[in-house]
Amino acid sequence: EAQEDEKKSEQQPVAVDVADKRVKAQQAAEKQEEKKEHMPDDQSDSKEDDSKADKTTTLPAKEEGSKAKEVEKQPVEKTINANTTPEPKQVAKKVDDKIEPGSVAHKSKQDDEEAGSVPRKSKQGEAPADEPDVDGKDSEATVTDESGTTQVATSPRPVEQPETDGDDDKQQDGGDKSHKWFLSKSTETADDKVDAGSKAVSKSRWYTDADADSQGETKEAAAADEVKEADSKCSPLGASCNATKCCRDPGFQCYAKDSGWAECRASCIPGPDPRGIDGGPWSCEKLGKRAEGDLPECGKAGQNCATSKCCAASGRQCYEKVPGFATCKIKCTPGMDMTDVDSTPWTCKQLGSRTPDLAKWVYQKCAAPGMSCQKKACCTNPGEQCFTKDPYYAECKEECPEGWDCKTIGQRTPFPAPKPWEIPEGKVASWVADECSGSGEACLSSGCCSSAGERCFAKNETWAVCRASCTAGLDLYDADPSPWSCEALGPRTPGAVDATALEPWKRGANVSDWVAETCGKTFSTNCAASGCCRDVGKQCFEKNEFWATCRASCLPGPEPGDEGNWTCKALGPRTLRPWGKPSLYCLAVVQPFNYEPGLVKAQAEKGVGIFGCDQYSVFSTKKFYIADGPLGPVNTHTFVPAAVTQSKDNTAGNAELFMHVWDSVRNLGLFQDADWTIKVDPDAVLLADRLRWHLKPHTGKKGYIVNCAKPYMPEGPMMFGALEAITGPAIQTYFERAGECVGGLPWQQWGEDLFMGKCLEKLGAARLNDFHIYSDGVCRGVDCGDPDAAAFHPKKDIASWMACWNQTHYPHPRVTTQAPQWFKDYMKSYAR
Repeated sequence: EAQEDEKKSEQQPVAVDVADKRVKAQQAAEKQEEKKEHMPDDQSDSKEDDSKADKTTTLPAKEEGSKAKEVEKQPVEKTINANTTPEPKQVAKKVDDKIEPGSVAHKSKQDDEEAGSVPRKSKQGEAPADEPDVDGKDSEATVTDESGTTQVATSPRPVEQPETDGDDDKQQDGGDKSHKWFLSKSTETADDKVDAGSKAVSKSRWYTDADADSQGETKEAAAADEVKEADSKCSPLGASCNATKCCRDPGFQCYAKDSGWAECRASCIPGPDPRGIDGGPWSCEKLGKRAEGDLPECGKAGQNCATSKCCAASGRQCYEKVPGFATCKIKCTPGMDMTDVDSTPWTCKQLGSRTPDLAKWVYQKCAAPGMSCQKKACCTNPGEQCFTKDPYYAECKEECPEGWDCKTIGQRTPFPAPKPWEIPEGKVASWVADECSGSGEACLSSGCCSSAGERCFAKNETWAVCRASCTAGLDLYDADPSPWSCEALGPRTPGAVDATALEPWKRGANVSDWVAETCGKTFSTNCAASGCCRDVGKQCFEKNEFWATCRASCLPGPEPGDEGNWTCKALGPRTLRPWGKPSLYCLAVVQPFNYEPGLVKAQAEKGVGIFGCDQYSVFSTKKFYIADGPLGPVNTHTFVPAAVTQSKDNTAGNAELFMHVWDSVRNLGLFQDADWTIKVDPDAVLLADRLRWHLKPHTGKKGYIVNCAKPYMPEGPMMFGALEAITGPAIQTYFERAGECVGGLPWQQWGEDLFMGKCLEKLGAARLNDFHIYSDGVCRGVDCGDPDAAAFHPKKDIASWMACWNQTHYPHPRVTTQAPQWFKDYMKSYAR
């Protein structure tokens, strides 16, 4: 049995118990200390220990089995005196001396050296490159001597030497102490353990004093990296956290909507989310833990959102003014804010994400007022919450009625973001009058204007002026013919443009004298050099680099009777006619597929009808080209169509359709600078100059013209739709408060003219009676020879329309008659 055990010990590596090995190493170190205390200082036991360690210990061949097993458990260790710092090259050599070239251990060592798991030999005082990390445990190297006996060599942890004089360091290391190298105790790792046919190889690492001093900082950096890595694995706001089940932002929790989607939120209420992309309900199941940290409180109006980077109200975005201060707005323009407390410019840097607006599906899927919301769990009206009355019924209310259960179902519906035209401009700050330039004044240094509606525009690097608008290039009203860059140097001052600050042609001004001398004539002269035209309504269009001429419009390509193609590049501004007093913005609505487009085309080419107004527009459900008008090509502006029913008066029930038309008028914005907005039917003959006579006394008031006093009408005298004249203040009020009429009037069976009259009165507009302004066959008859009427209706074909227009130039004498008493009584009964 002893011989069999001896053979097994020769064939297999000696197993070493790590715990026993550490105890033995400690005991050996204590014995060395005791010997050192009883020995003279000039004697050293390091050489003796080294010589003993060099001797090969073999197991006796004829020992009893118990002794062989004991040797197997206690392998001979080669130790290095812990109090002595050996030369690195010497230690490596002693280990290598025990490895016979060509042996299994030698080959294993070479393989490990090539793989980089064992440090290669280095010169004395140099650190081997790409050393593996160790954890400070004793390292082992199994070696085989010539007789095939396996031994285990261990390297104890190096003991840090006490500080000495610089000379001692130099004598010992031959250099500065910071470059002193120590051999660390190798670590037995999982990689060191191999199967019975392989040999474990020691690992070691070299350290400097500087490395030891920075270990604390390295651990802190490693911990920070671990936190950063963990955060990077979690989901940001807006992304799905279904897989990660954790949130990157402090205080947020991952909530599940359904099996396919989860999102990081501050909180979650089961049911539909009124700001979500669809009406699917949220389960609000918590996935994972809430992220550490405090939840940010999203900013409200006027609050600083620089820290939270979020906004509470729908459609708002957190915009930065300066680092450290930001607030929630619908929009932001970089630079000065004329309504802010000071003139410090805004960077308008977006912080965080914009708060989603109220979703459109809410109005179709959620419960309307008076309906049960128990199943739908959401409300159509903003500001309302679904409250339970009892276990069987729930309804949307702003506040829960007394006596109800008052349990909430779903979320309270948030208010939607305001539309652009619903956003108030705000009051101009007091500093504007002191720091900004006045109308027409130089503003190169101030960069802002004190007059409402104006902006600082640059002509060149040395000159800038406050004006209402600016188009790059020539300014036909400027005394200097050099072009303008029209670079905006600051924000537009809130408020309506004063009449004195309007563009020159809107004020009734004519072009400068140099226009007649320098600019080209229509179709007859080359305007390529001047880039301007002397005739009203014309603009300089390029054919090629050599030729351009003045014309009303231009379509790129070939033209009949002309050789070559036209580029039709506009080379300068259009020459505009001066506005009249009062100024008129006229509009017509045409159906795309009947006689109306042709009738309007004839008017545009002749420059009459609505095209005699200062500004004009044509609206239709389809976009198409009409003709060239006095101000250039006329194209239709579209609006959303609506069904036309029969009104209570057996006329067209088109109130909703014209609500959509007025929406488009508001969005186009041409009404803003005009004194009056005039809606005219395509088959009505309009005389713009006569119309001004009638409207001038009422200009500036808030009202509309009542133009028909047909006897015994159910509604009394009213505004007939063929000619609707509304003052600037009245139409502005309608655009601001039209919703009050839509929700507060029974308009579903009304015509559009009755709705507009009733709505304007509801909003405080005055009835301005003028029964001579209009000659209508539907009212009291049409007479194209009437010397007072400014409109004549109906004339549904081009021939009759033009004949009526020609007849207005030859009116019959004015006849003054006194109204009969019955008419006076009739008018008195409807006075309001």
